[in-house]
Amino acid sequence: MDAARFDALTRRLTIPGARRRILHVMGSLGLAGVTRLLPWGEAEAKKKRKKPKINQFGCIDVGRKCYGKSAQCCSGVCEGKKKKSKCVAHDVRNCTPDDSSCAVSVPCGSNGECYQTTGKAGFCAEQGTCFCDACKKDKDCEADFGPGAACIVCSSDCINVNGSKGTACVPAAPIQI
Repeated sequence: MDAARFDALTRRLTIPGARRRILHVMGSLGLAGVTRLLPWGEAEAKKKRKKPKINQFGCIDVGRKCYGKSAQCCSGVCEGKKKKSKCVAHDVRNCTPDDSSCAVSVPCGSNGECYQTTGKAGFCAEQGTCFCDACKKDKDCEADFGPGAACIVCSSDCINVNGSKGTACVPAAPIQI
């Protein structure tokens, strides 16, 4: 702040009632509101923004905030306005996140089984087309199985090429017409 602006500010504060008005504004805004008005308050507010919660696969689970960035979602789909956007599932049909044909066969669609994706969503996969792979997101599976494929969690049945257990790529089950 230059000397002229400082002098002008101090003159304004010496006017009767000026200090009371400033205290009244500060009280009505609260301390948090005042700090946002100050130049350093905005930077502090930006620092305190929550980061998206990333799961063990390095992506955001279905139902969690994604701030308009689909690439961060395990499903690859982020819907809604930026601040209120959430990751959403695809090809769910009658599957719930708790269903997994890895343990017990849970049928869906005309020729499908329910699985849980890495984003903790239910997914109706084509029966008998599990491709063991070290995938993390649904996008990792689209090269082999096309759009709509998913990365599922199936630790008991699937041993990947590198010897690790846990995930597999599957295509979506055909839609019944």
